[in-house]
Amino acid sequence: MTPPTPKRPTFACRCAGAAQAYYGLAVARQAVEITRQAHENAEAHYALAKRQVAAGAAPPLAELPGRAPP
Repeated sequence: MTPPTPKRPTFACRCAGAAQAYYGLAVARQAVEITRQAHENAEAHYALAKRQVAAGAAPPLAELPGRAPP
């Protein structure tokens, strides 16, 4: 007895793969935008902390959370 021949992917299966790839790309693009906004927000908070420390309104430790690790 010969093994059955594998079936070719159906049109619906190929369309599902294309849809999955499209939405995966859309999610990745959104993630990049969210990350960019989060980075801008972090930079703004760090700049504010630096100004507060310079003005004496906050202790020097207030800058630490915004610093990049060495």
